[in-house]
Amino acid sequence: MSVHKNSSFLEEAWYDGVWSPVRGLNGSIEGFYNSGFEITRLKMMDRRSRLLHSLSKTSNLHNQSPWQHILDACEPFDRDVPMLILYSAHAEEKTQSNCCALRLEGCLGIAQGHQAAPETLELHDGTEGFLPEFRSSKANATAVLLNMPNDKLPTFLDGVQWRGFGEPSTVVVIIPLFVTGLMAGYLIVGLNPRRPYDEDHKQFVQDIGRVSTAVLSSSISFKQAAAREARLSKELTERERFIRKLAEVATVGIYSISAGGALTYANSKHYAITGESDKPESAYNFSFVNWILEEDHSKAIHDFEDCKLHKRPQSTELRLRRKWNPPGSSAEEHRWVLCSSIPNIEDGEVTGVTGCLMDISHQMWNLILQKNSAHAAEEAKKQQERFIDITSHEMRNPLSAMMQCADGITTSIEQVERSCRGNDLTESLEIVREHAQTILFCAAHQKRIIDDILMVSKLSSALLVITPVLVEPSEVVQQAMQMFEAEFSASGILTTHSLEKSYNVKWVLCDPSRLTQILINLLTNAIKFTKTAVKREINVSLGASNIGPPANMSELRWCPKRARTIPEFCGGEEVFLIFSVQDTGQGMSAEEMSLLFKRFSQANHRTHIQYGGSGLGLFISRELTELQGGMIGTFAFYIKVRRATLHESSIQTKISSTLSTSRRPLTRQRSLTNGAHHILIVEDNLINQRVLSKQLQRLGCTVHIANHGLEALGFIRTSRFWSENGGVGYELDVVLMDWEMPVCDGLTATKRIREMEQQGLITEHLTVIATTANARPEQIDMAFAAGVDDLLAKPFTVAQVMTKLESL
Repeated sequence: MSVHKNSSFLEEAWYDGVWSPVRGLNGSIEGFYNSGFEITRLKMMDRRSRLLHSLSKTSNLHNQSPWQHILDACEPFDRDVPMLILYSAHAEEKTQSNCCALRLEGCLGIAQGHQAAPETLELHDGTEGFLPEFRSSKANATAVLLNMPNDKLPTFLDGVQWRGFGEPSTVVVIIPLFVTGLMAGYLIVGLNPRRPYDEDHKQFVQDIGRVSTAVLSSSISFKQAAAREARLSKELTERERFIRKLAEVATVGIYSISAGGALTYANSKHYAITGESDKPESAYNFSFVNWILEEDHSKAIHDFEDCKLHKRPQSTELRLRRKWNPPGSSAEEHRWVLCSSIPNIEDGEVTGVTGCLMDISHQMWNLILQKNSAHAAEEAKKQQERFIDITSHEMRNPLSAMMQCADGITTSIEQVERSCRGNDLTESLEIVREHAQTILFCAAHQKRIIDDILMVSKLSSALLVITPVLVEPSEVVQQAMQMFEAEFSASGILTTHSLEKSYNVKWVLCDPSRLTQILINLLTNAIKFTKTAVKREINVSLGASNIGPPANMSELRWCPKRARTIPEFCGGEEVFLIFSVQDTGQGMSAEEMSLLFKRFSQANHRTHIQYGGSGLGLFISRELTELQGGMIGTFAFYIKVRRATLHESSIQTKISSTLSTSRRPLTRQRSLTNGAHHILIVEDNLINQRVLSKQLQRLGCTVHIANHGLEALGFIRTSRFWSENGGVGYELDVVLMDWEMPVCDGLTATKRIREMEQQGLITEHLTVIATTANARPEQIDMAFAAGVDDLLAKPFTVAQVMTKLESL
């Protein structure tokens, strides 16, 4: 049968199988089962083998010409040979040039007198029909393939009576036939239009040419071969003379090198490129490496020897001793050449190497210039990242002190209130508490603004990277909502988290940090506009869909997606996660909605006055959503993720079940409670040192201070965990390690601590928590790779420190 497979055309296919009856419980035949299989390749091989066998049969050359024998052998196989044209070649000597006349010996599928098969042709004269392909196949001594889609059939093949399927061949092969090295004729074969031109088909074409050549060889007498050989010798002599002339006018340097490495021939262009003398007394009296820069000698010799040893072509870029001045530069540079060589082989032995060289100085200069520019751009990007990190560090450090001071003031006031009940004192303390709360509010507000500005800077500089990992989306939503528990409680907001019926995924590949950022921005907005409403409710729902945007959310107003390059990552099935954040706030008009998701824009001018904010949060959410292949609209957004495979899910489940213990000290399973912590603060900022230590001491902690990593390592040597102290020394539960410090930074110190633990110098695992403003995903990975147990991003409060200690 003819079927459509992977290709666009109809293919001839063969199938075999066995029909078996399917019987019911009562023995009656209920149906049939066919265990079929494809035998196309076997069928094609059998049919082509029979054609070749018929072609290779000994013919009666007394009564039949070899050309007629080829026609008769191919005639029954109309599908495999829909069209066939045979030409014999006859070299004729003339006074001015050698000509080769072609005479039509027969054809299949083409009527007599058709324009595609003239009775006679001159091989070296004209461009009609197949003459260009004849000359090409003769020059290369190989078959020439002519691809002819049905809509681009050459006009000279109009009217061909295609055999077999009655369809034009899409591939025609011109096969040159050589006997004793001389041109004997051509086969023009139209191939089966319903079979692809694959390796089997290619082998079939080669076999037809090989067997046809054998048939012709048996019909040519020794005398005819000798005469043709003499003519060929003369033709070769003239061709050699022609090639030498051609070499002299070529625009590339041409050379020939002996097996010993001596230059035996070079054209004038070669000497012009290399700058060597072309005088007869000095033209060939040097090794081929003489004109190459000394630093590249070993490379040139290696490629030369490799070309001889493996008998294969070589191409290499080399620098010359000769110099030039690049455009716009006064400094001289060595010229570059591209050397392409092939081995000269006689009787299986390499007698030397022939090749050409091309001046590529301009190209290499441009390439080096581009490489230097790319390196400079990369360095500029790294500097920009460093600038952002430094800016973030410098802006966040004071915030930590502000928040901790304010927190300390509030705590102190509460303690004083409990011990002193005077009205005047109470009123004064209330004022101080209000001021402290204002500091906390302003610091938190400043932190949000700083985070937004840094995020916009990264987005504008294309420094933001999406890093997909295996996560549970519902867990990410719950964690994001837990961050706002205090605000929900303080504002009297009732929150719910629901899973839609469409949510049918467990583990997915996505970037949880970027997803959390979007949820935080939307929840911040929801709290902002709901806490003053009469009814205060916020609902976060999660669903899934195979398309985006989902059909059931078509009524939402989606922000138009802009053209951008979205990073792709490998994984399972593509899924769209849909997140909705609904609140009972005052709502917005259509005009106000149109201003959302634009940089520095808010719904109206009253929004900033009443609620504050920079107008960047929703713009950032839009950017992060689109970077993850999704869209954002009013109260909802979706992102594209990959469903985790079964293998990945099982691995992640095992990892999650052991994650809490994998980061805990295995040799220390002590419970840490308030008032029992022994803490080493490693911090170079004196204000942060003083404020944090006082706050922790007020909670009953024992605090030690180190100004940088080396001091921290020195303190550890005085603790009871140092092997040489025999268990006597300072107690130590946790190290709060800053990242950016002089003398020795936090990551270097942490790595050294882990090395000491492996060496047995530190007897137990020390818990290290990194405290840093560097919170990019790759920086967090660097921190954990260095050996920290957890990370606190600045600014943070003492309550967050204590929570982190209890979690570890």
